[in-house]
Amino acid sequence: MLRWLKPWGKKRGARRSGSRLLGSLGEALFFAFLFLLGSLSLVVILTSVRLGNWPSRHYFPELFFIEATGKVVDHRQNVTDAPVGSPNFQPEILVKLKTHSEPVWVRIAGPPIEQEAALLELGKFEIGQDCTCWHSLGDLRQIQTTEPTRYRFTLVIVTLVSLVLIGAGGVGWTVVHEGTTPERRSSIAQRAADLDLAGDTNNTIIDYPSVPDDVEMTNSPGIHFAYRLPIAHSPVLRLLAAVVFSLVWTSIAAVFVQVVVRGFLEGKGEWMLGVVTVVFLALASWSVYDLFQQLAFLVGIGPTSVEISHYPLSPGTSCRLLLTQSSHMDLQHLNLLLACDEQATYRQGTDVRTEVRRVREDTILKLEQVRSKRDSAFEHECELHLPEKVMHSFRSPNNSIQWKLIVNGKVGNWPFERVFPIVVFPEDSIRKYD
Repeated sequence: MLRWLKPWGKKRGARRSGSRLLGSLGEALFFAFLFLLGSLSLVVILTSVRLGNWPSRHYFPELFFIEATGKVVDHRQNVTDAPVGSPNFQPEILVKLKTHSEPVWVRIAGPPIEQEAALLELGKFEIGQDCTCWHSLGDLRQIQTTEPTRYRFTLVIVTLVSLVLIGAGGVGWTVVHEGTTPERRSSIAQRAADLDLAGDTNNTIIDYPSVPDDVEMTNSPGIHFAYRLPIAHSPVLRLLAAVVFSLVWTSIAAVFVQVVVRGFLEGKGEWMLGVVTVVFLALASWSVYDLFQQLAFLVGIGPTSVEISHYPLSPGTSCRLLLTQSSHMDLQHLNLLLACDEQATYRQGTDVRTEVRRVREDTILKLEQVRSKRDSAFEHECELHLPEKVMHSFRSPNNSIQWKLIVNGKVGNWPFERVFPIVVFPEDSIRKYD
């Protein structure tokens, strides 16, 4: 059960009280919101630029300005209804464009100015003089004598790209930070200084072509024991897939919404396209919901690690094992299993099939109602004994024997499973190694 969480924190000595779960989850959700906001806004703005409709047409009209040439036909000073004491003269010139039959009035100053300044501005344009103007495509009401700048659009794009980068980097940092305990980061930093960069990087005991490579077994130091086992499938990959899926579908839905809304506003709406858009919106909403679920799942359950005291392993040998579960919530149950799977790949007609069958499964640890700790991860030390007279790890093009440690449990309504492959060597290889 999830204990009452305090949304605030208070420093007590060298530690800080409060809910670490809410802090990490809130941080991840905040950066995910920034990422989705930036990505969705980019898609909407760039699509509207391509289609020439709202919001780019309204907020960035300079993107749709075209250059046109003409002759000055007349000029005048308009007196505006400005407050007393404020400039109220607006100079304008009448320009006959080559691309239009009717002349148009063009303001040659932005806000109203003083009468002397207005006369100076009008003096720059003589009647009969050629001039260059820029006007909005299809709308001569937006016309000016100065070339429009696009700094606003560039500034908005840079800001949205920054939001995407900050959001993606923040989510990645939070996930990596939650996936590595402070003790492990300290241990890695301490051992990194002692690495022999010029040393041999091949950790295989004896060259057995049919035994899987064991380089991943010994290249990660543990905190309490010598080695930390690698995880088979990182939950971060699933989170990344959820981010990509959500981004793709929300982008598609945003484009369809723009097209449908524009069609209905112009009186050319298609109901079938509207139905498809509703379906896409539902998929996009579900993808966003799944993304936040993955974030909550990853932050709530926390990282799992398994350490062993010595290596290599062979049938009949034993070693000390430490299971660490950094969950912020109480676990309903937590199990540690030693399993052996046999995988066979064969051809059936024109199809290539792969079957996996579990040939052995031993329970090493079985716990119920595990209470999480506020300031440290749950740890349990036990003995790992490999059965005697069993097949060692094996790999060939069509067959394999895979040994693994499996950690599964349940936190709230979230069942989880983490797999840690191990390499079991033949008995004679251990004797030769010793």
